[in-house]
Amino acid sequence: MKIEIFSDIACPWCFIGQRRLERALLDSNARAELSFRAFQLQPGLPADGVPADAFFERKFGGSERARSFFERVTEAGRAVGIEFDFSKQKRAPNTELAHRVICFASSKGQAAPTVEALFSGYFEHGLDVCLLTEVVQALERARVGVDSAELVAALAAGFGKAQVAHDLGLAREYGIAGVPFFMFDHRYSVAGAQPAEHFARLIRKLRAEDRPHLRSQSAP
Repeated sequence: MKIEIFSDIACPWCFIGQRRLERALLDSNARAELSFRAFQLQPGLPADGVPADAFFERKFGGSERARSFFERVTEAGRAVGIEFDFSKQKRAPNTELAHRVICFASSKGQAAPTVEALFSGYFEHGLDVCLLTEVVQALERARVGVDSAELVAALAAGFGKAQVAHDLGLAREYGIAGVPFFMFDHRYSVAGAQPAEHFARLIRKLRAEDRPHLRSQSAP
């Protein structure tokens, strides 16, 4: 089973949605090849981001509304083992750099642990994903299997820029307006951080559809 995941490192529901998908795969004893696609909720932000407090107040229409949103997300995250701490976020980031790092990690077979390290770093520990030095340190702390020097050199040479642009164009082509967005075997798609049970039902459906094909392949 192949699953393409369009998400943004700065999207808390993407973090929650990925954890719910992982839970569904584990509970279903299903193996999947995950492919991570770039999406940017705020592509127009400066490369080094902007102050978080002022940004969130503008985004949600005031500090009280922002606080209410954070409380709701924190509660949903706790149910899947995420300890959101929005007070540690000092900058609202432009996530292009983070997506390019994920592209590099994908080329080394380390996409999933890299995505986890960046999500956790940003939402639980206040990682500034606009700063490559901090990102590299976060990957090293998480023991992600990528060579830090090779990563830095590759990004300096422009690695990942074309792939991120391609993913953003693909999202527009598919009509994706928000994330997370999951595409299963190019047959079914799921928009939003759906409950794990929703993903599990779709996994069962895919298995049921594939069984006749498998039987025909094994028939004498």
